[in-house]
Amino acid sequence: MSVTISRDGAVPAYHQIADDLRAGIAAGRYPVGDRLPVERELARQYGVTAMTVRHGLDVLRAEGVIVSHEKRGHFVVRVPGGGTGPAQSAEYTGVMAELRTVRDELRQLRQRLDLLERRTGPADHVGL
Repeated sequence: MSVTISRDGAVPAYHQIADDLRAGIAAGRYPVGDRLPVERELARQYGVTAMTVRHGLDVLRAEGVIVSHEKRGHFVVRVPGGGTGPAQSAEYTGVMAELRTVRDELRQLRQRLDLLERRTGPADHVGL
């Protein structure tokens, strides 16, 4: 795949790259959960510097379309313009469910701690 980036248009090159990658994700070329090609390969494909590609990826990251992991790459987490709401990966959905469970457990522990402190007094006299 080689896409021509217009250098004389009003749209910056990094926005053109973000637009092309976004269209590729929406078309299924890069499904949710897939890793995008490395920056060096994208730079070669688009005929730009890696820094320009990085700026394009920043746009998609800010939109919540991709996430980046140092030394692992850039991964698609949702399809842009998914209609009724953002499509979420199974991993994301699972992590969010775990976070809700942890939050609920922390609330319960806080209630138990409050009850214990009311019964015994504050913990500052125990050496904590």
